[in-house]
Amino acid sequence: TVSVVGNSIIPLSATQCAIAVSALKLDLWTDKYTAVWKRLKLTGTAIDSDISAIKVYCDDGDDLFEPSVDPIINSGTDRFVLGMSEINLIHQQEINTSTKTYFVALDISETANPDANCGLKIDQAAFILDTSDADERVSSYGFPITSTSMEIEPTIDTVMITQIADESDAQIKQKTTDTPLLKLCCRTNQYAAQWTSLKIDLKGDCSDDDIAGIKIYRDVDNNDIFQSTADVIVSQ
Repeated sequence: TVSVVGNSIIPLSATQCAIAVSALKLDLWTDKYTAVWKRLKLTGTAIDSDISAIKVYCDDGDDLFEPSVDPIINSGTDRFVLGMSEINLIHQQEINTSTKTYFVALDISETANPDANCGLKIDQAAFILDTSDADERVSSYGFPITSTSMEIEPTIDTVMITQIADESDAQIKQKTTDTPLLKLCCRTNQYAAQWTSLKIDLKGDCSDDDIAGIKIYRDVDNNDIFQSTADVIVSQ
């Protein structure tokens, strides 16, 4: 029989783009002989896309989570789908009567929802052993294992407009559509930011009624040329 003791080691908060954020500490041992642990099922409380990767580490023996030192035993690319993740251990673990310690950690997506909460849950059936022996099982004691809740905080990113170019013609005829006026080149100083709105002031002799509509296109093919049939409208 494999016994499992789990403890929450998740911090109160973590920022978008955080890598290998500690979540759970797991101690495993058998009452006798050995068992092989090959798979783990996790339930997450965050939106699937908020977590970019789930990682399982084996402690190197010092009882401290050190992602740069402790070996990772899964692919490191597992994700949640509908709040669930079934993680195959590419390095299956032999559990014996001496306690072995493992850590579950999370990578936070750069587009994770700010102020969202994240946590983990593990049920008894989540620990899957490589055996057909009915006597080799996981003890139900101590389940479910749950972490506390962690708040996702936004990173402080700065959007910089690196180029503003006048793309307008000297004259525009009535009923003309998709006439380019400005080209904006934007980037962030780090990570990513979400652009949600743009304020534009009308200048010149024309009135509001002279402008039938305003559109913002993204240069999706990155050819630096405005093509209304190829570029994508990102405004409503």
